[in-house]
Amino acid sequence: MRTFVEAAFAKVGCTIVWSGQGVDEIGRDALTGAVLVRIDPRFFRPTEVDLLIGDGAKARAADAT
Repeated sequence: MRTFVEAAFAKVGCTIVWSGQGVDEIGRDALTGAVLVRIDPRFFRPTEVDLLIGDGAKARAADAT
């Protein structure tokens, strides 16, 4: 993810300097020191899902051909 963020900001002329680790990691503009990237745990995806519902009929039909 860092590579993508660095490439995106490079397109607009910003260099990102990283500090911290894990959820406390931030990306600052190298020139101004302004925080441009911060991790927000509210957007983490759950690692375990309690209930998965799906219909495999389409996959089975495609496999049969």
